[in-house]
Amino acid sequence: MILIYYSSISFKRQTLAGSIIPRINYSNRSGANGVQYDLDFYPKFSKRFYAYLNYGYSSSSVYPEHKMGGDLYVNLPGAFEFSAGGRYISYETKNVSVISNSLGHYRGNYYFSLRSYITPLSDNLTKFSGNFLVRKYLKDAENYLGLNVGMGFSPELRQLTSGK
Repeated sequence: MILIYYSSISFKRQTLAGSIIPRINYSNRSGANGVQYDLDFYPKFSKRFYAYLNYGYSSSSVYPEHKMGGDLYVNLPGAFEFSAGGRYISYETKNVSVISNSLGHYRGNYYFSLRSYITPLSDNLTKFSGNFLVRKYLKDAENYLGLNVGMGFSPELRQLTSGK
């Protein structure tokens, strides 16, 4: 049985350009410890468009050495939101590219989102994974309760199955 413990600490800073969130992640995966330094940036271009940009670094074997990602979001009529983007994850022995997209909907104090991750492989196969997110907003956009359920295989956990 593979046991995984994951924790993180982050700080959110709102700037004129958008939100910046530095984070330190810690994991223990099957007895191996690791730390990853992560930075999220959410630049806002207009009322309709914003983006998500991410960079992470780790020298530990339980995390990829480098990970980068980004999505462009567009707010659509009817309280819908769509995003499209990608991820690039760099390991010591292999690099993985992932295509991401999502469709979200705001309904009252709730937000619902479906997100897919598509990983094309060199052997002409493609892996699919995704998640479903539900949030109930409380007094404002910064305070909410959420549930995130995923299905599929995360490319970030690749080293657990390959031994790297």
